[in-house]
Amino acid sequence: MKRISIPAAYVALLLLGACCNRLSAAAEDSPPKVIEQANSQFAAAYNKGDAKAVAEMYTPMGQLFPPNSDIVEGRAAIQRFWQSVMDDGISRLELKTIEVEPFGDSIVESGRATLFGKDGAVLDRGKYLVLWKKTGGKWKLHRDCWNSSQPAPRN
Repeated sequence: MKRISIPAAYVALLLLGACCNRLSAAAEDSPPKVIEQANSQFAAAYNKGDAKAVAEMYTPMGQLFPPNSDIVEGRAAIQRFWQSVMDDGISRLELKTIEVEPFGDSIVESGRATLFGKDGAVLDRGKYLVLWKKTGGKWKLHRDCWNSSQPAPRN
C-alpha cells in the first residue's frame, strides 16, 4: 500500500472541496432552481403591483399569449397589459412549476397559476407554458402562454 504524504492528502482534500463547491454552485444554477427563483421574483413584483418590474423580466421582444386576446409583444405593451390586469382587481398570483426542460439557451416551463382578488378570494386557477431565453446572462420570459382551468361560462 502506497502512503500519501500529508501535503498530498491536503491537496487532494482541497481539490475535492473545490469540486464539491462547483457541483453545489451548478445545482444552484440548475434549470429548475433558476426558474423557481425567477418565478419568485415575478410573483413578488406582481404582488407589489410593479408592472414595470414584471415587464423587465421579459426579453425585449417577449410575447404574451393571453386567453381571449391578441398577442401582446414587447416590454412596453407587456407592461401595459400587466398593469391593466392589476387594475382589474387581480392583486396577487401564485406560480407552481410542474416541469422544466432545458434546450440549449432556452428552457421550457409548464406550471399552474392561482389568481387572487384584493379580498384574498381565488378568482381563477389555470395552467401556463413559458419559453425562457438566456439574454445578457439572465433568464428572461420570451413566450408566455396561459389559460384558465375553470369551465367556460355557459350562455
